[in-house]
Amino acid sequence: MNCSKCGADLFDGAKFCAVCGARTEQEEPSVSVESAVAATDFVMTEATPVASVIPETTPVLSSIPEAAPVSSVIPEATPFIMPESSPAASAIPETAPFVAASFATDSTSSSDLAPEVSPVTDSVTSASDPAAGSVAKKDKPKKSGKKLLIAILAGLALIVIGVAVFFAVQALSGLFGGSSQVKPYLIISAQDEALVFSGASEPAKIEGTADWETTSFDGKTVGFAMDTDDDGFFTFVLFNGKDTMTVEEEVYDFKISDNGSKVIYLADVDTDDYTAKLFSYDVASQTSEEIADGVSTLVGIALSPDGKSIGYAADVETDDYGSIESFMGYVIKNGGEAEELGENKSPVVLSDKADYIYYVEIDLEDSDTTFYVSKNGNEVKLDKLEDDSTFYFNKDFTELIYVNDGATYKSIGGADAEKISSDALTSILLPRQTNASYTYDSSFVQRIDVASLKDRAVTLNADGDAVIAYMNASYECSEIESLDSDYYNYSIQVSKDDKSLCFMNDKGDLLIYSNYRDLNAEPAKIAADEDIVDVYAVSDFKTIYVIDAEGTLFAVYNSGDPVEVAEDVDSLTLSFDESRVFFTADSDLKEDYITVGTLNVMDNKSGAEPEELEEEVYWVQSSAFGVVYYVFDEIDEETYNTICEAFYSRDGKTFESVTDEAIIW
Repeated sequence: MNCSKCGADLFDGAKFCAVCGARTEQEEPSVSVESAVAATDFVMTEATPVASVIPETTPVLSSIPEAAPVSSVIPEATPFIMPESSPAASAIPETAPFVAASFATDSTSSSDLAPEVSPVTDSVTSASDPAAGSVAKKDKPKKSGKKLLIAILAGLALIVIGVAVFFAVQALSGLFGGSSQVKPYLIISAQDEALVFSGASEPAKIEGTADWETTSFDGKTVGFAMDTDDDGFFTFVLFNGKDTMTVEEEVYDFKISDNGSKVIYLADVDTDDYTAKLFSYDVASQTSEEIADGVSTLVGIALSPDGKSIGYAADVETDDYGSIESFMGYVIKNGGEAEELGENKSPVVLSDKADYIYYVEIDLEDSDTTFYVSKNGNEVKLDKLEDDSTFYFNKDFTELIYVNDGATYKSIGGADAEKISSDALTSILLPRQTNASYTYDSSFVQRIDVASLKDRAVTLNADGDAVIAYMNASYECSEIESLDSDYYNYSIQVSKDDKSLCFMNDKGDLLIYSNYRDLNAEPAKIAADEDIVDVYAVSDFKTIYVIDAEGTLFAVYNSGDPVEVAEDVDSLTLSFDESRVFFTADSDLKEDYITVGTLNVMDNKSGAEPEELEEEVYWVQSSAFGVVYYVFDEIDEETYNTICEAFYSRDGKTFESVTDEAIIW
């Protein structure tokens, strides 16, 4: 399912959108530790995206997403895999007693949105200073009022106990996730086929059920996990906008390079010792080559953006009970021979040429996980990871900002970690359609298509308050607004030129900052008839749509007074080019948790009148290659998937039914 606000993919269990922070209506499935442990003797599995309310992973598993979303942008997931459960289904198998977080090396389109700036490493206190870098607060009284909840992106748990330690490593490689792209394909998953709309006269049709898919960073190649079996193995299919390629059957995991030219995948899994063969696939020649045998499926695989450097773990030693005693990490640099990274060291993120290698070292006796970066062979210990870590990378992995144990740190150019805030960074705010990939499970890991992470609007969790702040060129954070974070999200958005900022405050008003970097500026404040509960801004902020607590939809033109558009509105979706506005109204609850409404559409311009389009619409999906809306049919009694009839339009005006068996996960 996609976010109704920004179009980014949502994953099962996600309560907030990873990209824009919008609240979702998905329920969060869970698997109890008792049932997971009872289902297996020694089972391991995956984890991977996004970026919302993220289930917390500790050695005792509490809640795990059970199904992978089908979307055009799922980052290359690396399962923390157990032969008995497949990450490939983008779902953590119910047999897995533990799961940990994931690092993302997946992405979407390439187009740097920030100027290249040399990193600034001074003016930031050392990580050893407990008082370093707290948010510079505005001198103003604490606000009260309606309690809302910002989408706080929770951390990455790397708790390691015996075999569960490997879930931490796998988690850093990523399984549940997604990405937002400049031009994503529009993918409709049906019960017997996947339809891919990519601008051709007819959609590509891929036979079978698409359990999950991953998109290359440039958005031009999609890898599908089709017809996943009970053991988690699937048929691996690639689509590059032109050709559909069946790469291999009984695959367990895969990763795609930035431009989609190279793919690595695990197949021929030995379920007795949890090892597999690692293959490289060349898309141009459509041929596979075996890279290594005996590769651990308990630890994630890593691929550099250009597809020439590869990381994996092998030589796993276990005791008589199957507990892990040791393993060896390996890195293939720029197409060369495999080199040992070290015992119990697992590569999780690689830059091109493996100039930067981010990896973890596991102490199997003390159950500690230590995070390192190696730049051109110079190894730097960054941190001992706790259970609340989140990670943000720039495009080429030369910059890292991460949260560990409630504080925020930076490592620039492979340097030592420095604390930049005593508060926890919860998001870096990005303009709509910024390329970014994310993976999540108990963690949130994001790679953003920008040259630098600094000089941006961010959000932090400061003692329970949601703080919107400006992170300057020295990575110092200064408060813009402090909000009560007890209940909702604030629909925080930045304009396409990354200058303006809008959000709803905890009093139900819309605030618009024309230049958020000017910390002395006062925002324009706009109120509706009732408290504003949702905000949908067009990327240039010339039009901002808001919904109040009574369900009345208003349009705010050029920061003027709100103009009423419709009543009893539930949600709104902008077409990809922002020329059309789709919204559902008069919603009803069907089949327990299924909410449907009447879909209306209008042009995105002043004075436009909405027209009723369809009744009992469950969801609207927007892409650069068209718009699709889903009319609810039934809940599948066996899978509990939502089955809908899908209506597609290339221009957002003329729709036709393309399948009556569309699956909404």
